Amino acid sequence: MWTIQIERSFQKSFSHLHVTFQRQISDFIEDLIDDPRSPLQFPNFLMFTNRPNQGRFRFGKYRIGVTVDFEREVVFFNFVGARGDFYKRFK
Repeated sequence: MWTIQIERSFQKSFSHLHVTFQRQISDFIEDLIDDPRSPLQFPNFLMFTNRPNQGRFRFGKYRIGVTVDFEREVVFFNFVGARGDFYKRFK
């Protein structure tokens, strides 16, 4: 069964978002907790081709960077930010 871990960097970047997007992302995370499944099953998820085990969820102009441990079935939420900031800062 899949589990979620929220990293401190995610919490910090999340706190800088507009309240509307905070609610939208919080609802999404709650849905993941209620119905844990592989991130590959979500239409707004994409694995990066040049970074193994890393991917992103897309929410309008925002991206959520995650690291996926397929063996332990854990999704680590690492960073959230606007598209421009995201691809500069999420590594």
